[in-house]
Amino acid sequence: MTAQGASPPSVADAQGATVPAGDPLGGALRTAAAGGVALLAASSALLVVRRWAGAATQPPEPLLLVTLGGIIVLAGWCLRFLAFRAAPEECRTRFTQAISIATSTAVCGLACGLTFAATPLAVRGVLWATVLGSELAAWLAYRAAPPNRGGDVPHRGADTAGTGTRLPSARVPRPPSDAVIVQQQIRTRSATGCETLAGDFQATFVPGQRTTSLHVAFCPPFALLPGVTVQQISGAEARLNVAQILPYGARIDVKLPREASRLTEVVVHVTAECEATGSADRIAG
Repeated sequence: MTAQGASPPSVADAQGATVPAGDPLGGALRTAAAGGVALLAASSALLVVRRWAGAATQPPEPLLLVTLGGIIVLAGWCLRFLAFRAAPEECRTRFTQAISIATSTAVCGLACGLTFAATPLAVRGVLWATVLGSELAAWLAYRAAPPNRGGDVPHRGADTAGTGTRLPSARVPRPPSDAVIVQQQIRTRSATGCETLAGDFQATFVPGQRTTSLHVAFCPPFALLPGVTVQQISGAEARLNVAQILPYGARIDVKLPREASRLTEVVVHVTAECEATGSADRIAG
């Protein structure tokens, strides 16, 4: 059984999150952010090289200098905004980190290129106070954004039922990068008769939705009530709760910190383990 709600095809991005295939807005925003940073960096490099070569010796007028500083700061914020809007549910990813670092480097480079010894000290102070204050605020805002949970990082809100201990992750092989992650699971039995079901399940949120549930079927049913562990492996930050456990299935509630602003997907790894020493008929007996 898969997550509630239908989901269009999706692909795994570089951060491990899933994004809707054919989403033109996300691709356009990423392209605009990358292109804008490249233009800003090229302008910064050109200005610094000209200053170093002695081609630019005349300092701009104080009012023009302050105005240019404000334009540079605004451009940096716009590029970061585009990068975060392109990220899954506006969370931190390697792309947003790269854009932020490149933007800070370009902004500071432009400020250095515009700084002349002949410029009044007060004007230089206003320029650098604007640039450094803006960059500090931008990085604080970056750190406050929710991280994109990729890889095998345990989810801090994951709940464990049964024995109260986290089971080792019997990871399911990931599908090709052009495949849709909806459900994938395996079931194994050890030499001692212990059965383990492990799988990845995708929860999908439509715009305006904040909560959904994953219904994980155990087929055939476990002989006894299994212990269930959940762990988020990718997607927007979410809180997980094992709401119900039965021998034949479990319900996992998934809740976002706020309503989804667009189609959002969260991939959850579920592990269920039980000593399978008899048939499911023992439950009724």
